[in-house]
Amino acid sequence: MAALTLREEFESLLISPHGHHPNVYEAKKAWDENDATDQQLSEEIERATRWLKTVEQTKNFNPKVNSYRAKHVAEEAEGDYISNGCLLMAAHRLGFLMSTDESLNPYLNISSTSMKAPVD
Repeated sequence: MAALTLREEFESLLISPHGHHPNVYEAKKAWDENDATDQQLSEEIERATRWLKTVEQTKNFNPKVNSYRAKHVAEEAEGDYISNGCLLMAAHRLGFLMSTDESLNPYLNISSTSMKAPVD
């Protein structure tokens, strides 16, 4: 049995490379417009996963930490681009909580202290 594509894995969860979507129509549209390959996205997910494994999770969503803010801290730590959606895909696979509001950038259960940029 072939592995699922990233679209097959995440579209029904309303996650695309752009972020989290309010409905299936918007998620489908975002995937239709996506021009990155699964290989490219998988590399971003790998970087996001490495970073997410270093953060402290909280019991509930942190209203100070949305996915867009987290992806920027992750990019700085990893030294390369990570899309908002790939950070969410990695977070989902790792069991992080996500708010389900209508924002592309849901809140995550990441402690504020984990959001400090790395120091050289």
